Amino acid sequence: MSTLFATTAAMLVLAPSASAASPSAACGSGYSRVGHYSVDPIYGSGAAGYLDIYYSSGTGKNCAVVYPTSENQGETTEMWVHISKANGTSADYDLGDYTYYAGPVYVSAPGDCIDAQGSLSFPGSATVPGVTFTRKLNNVHCG
Repeated sequence: MSTLFATTAAMLVLAPSASAASPSAACGSGYSRVGHYSVDPIYGSGAAGYLDIYYSSGTGKNCAVVYPTSENQGETTEMWVHISKANGTSADYDLGDYTYYAGPVYVSAPGDCIDAQGSLSFPGSATVPGVTFTRKLNNVHCG
């Protein structure tokens, strides 16, 4: 019985919370969204995903998260998100195969502008090449 209890307890600890799938909750409490940018295809219309920027006045930190549109949520996608001071220092990034979002990544930049970038790479097939969509922001959210 103790083995069953330990296994059940381990499963409860390892189970993701509902907020794990929510990019808006990724940065943590005290962060407010200050930018919502579409990651658009070069050709065609509609967004492939979004790059969101958050700010905490309590910590002076900015946070970035990139995520695919709702149609592609839950599909494993290579995602990359990067944030830094606009002068290129204090960079933080996250790259990997995720189902909901990449990040959060943080930079402390009180009084400075930031740069941020988000990318989503969708796999191809034998007949259709894969494609990567990127949104790059320079000198934004100065404060």
